[in-house]
Parts: sequence; structure tokens; C-alpha cells
Amino acid sequence: KAFRLIYQHLLVRRKLQNMDTSATEGVAEEKLIKTPPPKVILKHGVELEEEQEELAEHQPLEQEDLNFERWKRRPIPKRTLHQKIADLKKYLWNAETKEFMGRSGKSWSLILLFYAALYIFLAAMFGGCLFCLMWSISPYHPTFNDRVMPPGLTMAPHLEGHDIAFNASDRKSWKKYARSMDEYLRPYNDGAQERKNIRCTQDSYFMQDDLEESAERKSCQFKRSWLGECSGLQDPHYGYSQGRPCVLLRMNR
Repeated sequence: KAFRLIYQHLLVRRKLQNMDTSATEGVAEEKLIKTPPPKVILKHGVELEEEQEELAEHQPLEQEDLNFERWKRRPIPKRTLHQKIADLKKYLWNAETKEFMGRSGKSWSLILLFYAALYIFLAAMFGGCLFCLMWSISPYHPTFNDRVMPPGLTMAPHLEGHDIAFNASDRKSWKKYARSMDEYLRPYNDGAQERKNIRCTQDSYFMQDDLEESAERKSCQFKRSWLGECSGLQDPHYGYSQGRPCVLLRMNR
């Protein structure tokens, strides 16, 4: 494909040379010189291919045009180690142009000035972001929470945050709190605790170190009846109907 392109290029060049020589012979052919040859000015088009095919039929190439060896790229000679070291020294410091690593002193000063301004801007932006972060964080509130929400202390009833607001004479305002207490205390029924958990003494710790790691650990019993008036067994409204609500607090170990 490359040879074909070279061949077509040589045909176009020969025709242009013939047109120039014919124009110098007489005045009658001046119009041919002034006006560009038709169909040749279009590159990579259909008309150029048709013109090149006509030239190939009527004008055969000479022997010197068919010498494609001169179109080949000449091999680059191998450089010796001494030449490479000399080029490296010249690259590090060029005494003729007074350039260090291909740059003059003015170029190096502009680059250093640019990077100094860039890193100063990045440091200022980082400091501003850090200042805004520390300014928005309150030192009186914890910033880390464990998987238990909130860690260490839970509250019941817990519906809409830690705020409890109701009207004792309005049943609809405190009924949701009583329902929440029932759901919270259902696992602590006396029968459920006796079936699942172990009865422990109050004056000593209940240790299970003698069990294997894969063995199931059990908890001590905590019966619902131990809560007294806030158990919901005596008063199913948990005191909300009387204006004396029960609020349960459970602490983590």
C-alpha cells in the first residue's frame, strides 16, 4: 500500500513538471499555468484517483523513479557509552546556553514560584477545612457511637427521641407510650425469664469461664415483676393516665 501511494505521488509530480515545461514553449498555453489543474487539487477524493489512473496508463515511470530503496528509512547508528555520558553531562549542564537540565534560570525560577504558590494554596485550603470542622464540632457531645445506640444507656419508651410529651386527660396522647412499654417488657415476662435464663444470686458475679468458647452463654434472670408499679402488671397504663409516667433506664455493662 505504501508503494502504491508513492507511485501515485510520482505520477502527479511528473504531470505537473510536464505542464510547466509545456507552458514555457508558447504563449498559447499560458492559461494552463494560471489556472490550477482540475481534479488534482482535491486530496483523498475520487477525482484524484481517476486522474492518477489515467496518468498511470499513458505515462510509464522511468527506471530511477522505480528505485524504492531510497525511500526506506536509514538505520540509526548505535551510540557508544562515551557519547551517552557526554549527552547526559550536556543535559545536566549546558555551558553554551547556560541551561540546567534543559531549562534556564528564568524557567526554573518560574516553575519554583508556581509550585510554591500551589502548595501554599493547598495548605491554606486544608487549614481552612480543618478549622471549619473543628469549629462545627461541639466539645460537649460525643462524636463516636458503637453498634449500640446510644452506647452505655438506653431508655424506654423511646419513640421520637428523648422527649416525652402527653396530656393525662387525653388518652390518644399517651397510649403510644404505654404500647411501647408493653413491647419493651414482653421478653422480661416471668415465665420467659425462668425458661431461658438462670437464677443468679445478688451478692456475687455470675461467671461462665469454665465453658468452651463455642458453648452458648446464658444470662441471669430479670423478671418483669421486679419493676413493681412500672411493670405494667398492676397498672397497664404505666402511670401515664395519672400524670406519673414510668420511664425505664437500662445501662450497659
